[in-house]
Amino acid sequence: MRSRGFTLIELLVVIGLITTMLVIGTVTFSAYLADTGIRLGSRTVSGAFRAARQIAVSQRVVTAVIFYEDPDENGDPSETPHRVEIRRYDAVRNDATGTLIFALKETPDETFELPHTLAFKWLPEVATVYINTDDGSGTLPQEDLRLIDFFPDGSSCFGGAVEDVWGAMGTLPANHVAVSDLATGKLVYLYVYPVTSFIKETYVEASM
Repeated sequence: MRSRGFTLIELLVVIGLITTMLVIGTVTFSAYLADTGIRLGSRTVSGAFRAARQIAVSQRVVTAVIFYEDPDENGDPSETPHRVEIRRYDAVRNDATGTLIFALKETPDETFELPHTLAFKWLPEVATVYINTDDGSGTLPQEDLRLIDFFPDGSSCFGGAVEDVWGAMGTLPANHVAVSDLATGKLVYLYVYPVTSFIKETYVEASM
């Protein structure tokens, strides 16, 4: 006995089911990628914090994590990703006064770049610091940077308040930084406990 083939209605139902599954899968995968991106950004920044703290404790030297935003006026990090640098401090004696000045090394120990789809939102206020030139000339130019300091006892300090680098209204307690997904608006706040430098991560669905 010859088996019966599929009817047109049955074929349409099967095609409809396959199309629905593909659409659901695409949406789910896109959400997964967005979630993965923001979590990767969180791991990048928190990894820099932990690395700086390790250097500070193991080498007994104050170490900074410095935040660099995309200089593009449109805030698009596609060409220049937002990044963080780890730099140690040197104790440099001022020849004029004889006093010691703690100045950042000119060359970073490590650099961590965020994925191109992410950007900093909340960062420490700009602080003026000295930079110790690598050529040993003794020149100590000043530079305005956003940074967090980590100390040999394991503690940390933002050195000031936190501000919204996008210029929107809002306030946030000190010792916070935030990374945002530019496409989805998802946000991760990273709070650094001052005494222990423990990092708390908080994810939200949309920027505040």
